[in-house]
Amino acid sequence: MRRSLCTGAQPLLFVNRYAMEVERFCKSCGLSRPQGTNEPLDHVATECEFLERLAFSVASGAEVADGAWELPGGSAEAAYGQFVDEHAGVWFKEFADSLATTAEHPFYRAVAMYLAAIS
Repeated sequence: MRRSLCTGAQPLLFVNRYAMEVERFCKSCGLSRPQGTNEPLDHVATECEFLERLAFSVASGAEVADGAWELPGGSAEAAYGQFVDEHAGVWFKEFADSLATTAEHPFYRAVAMYLAAIS
């Protein structure tokens, strides 16, 4: 568990409507924040990892067969499209544009291109 260097307190998790929607969507796909952690599921890196998991599921044919999860749209492919439409696609493009114009390091310019391609 990470603690603040200044106070020894655990960092706050900012909860808003968007963060809760992302968390509910992830849970419907069988993912949630590990017990005892305070990592936001609506962070750009986490959303990319989530999309990667859905894309891998589609590409590998490893759809959830046992019915343990109720994937939005009924499949990983549909869930991927819905997540992009309702979440990632809503803000990735603007974030990518801003990152592309302000990034000084090639890595972050590449990240901007990647995010723009997703949105």
